[in-house]
Amino acid sequence: MRQCAGVITPDFSTYQDDPEPIKIYNTYRMRAFGRWLTTLGFRVINNVRWGTKETWDYCFEGIPKNSIVSIGTVGCIKEKCNWRRFAEGLEEMIRRLTPKIILVYGSAPDKFFGKYREAGIQIREYPSRTHVAFEKRAHHE
Repeated sequence: MRQCAGVITPDFSTYQDDPEPIKIYNTYRMRAFGRWLTTLGFRVINNVRWGTKETWDYCFEGIPKNSIVSIGTVGCIKEKCNWRRFAEGLEEMIRRLTPKIILVYGSAPDKFFGKYREAGIQIREYPSRTHVAFEKRAHHE
């Protein structure tokens, strides 16, 4: 890992149907892992994962403001029923953390990210392996 420019903290889920102590523990594990890597001299990019609104009280804690953050959209925006929760959490993350750059693992469609791009936040999209596989398959058909 020392050959990499930085390390993104793991993505431990905060599924909306998980018990609250599990969501808190998974958030703690992400931050603790990042802190440990920092003590070893690694440049760390925090992965941010929120669930329902009650997770907002702790899921943005411990992440420096005005930094680079990473989020995942795989499975979060596929279903229309999750769009509002994702959009509200994204807005809250940006309000609290004011990130300069957001690395997105998965898709970063304009319906969620367009206004933030326009506001000057760099959104860097990294398609999932599943997305890439389907794209390749669609080009061969």
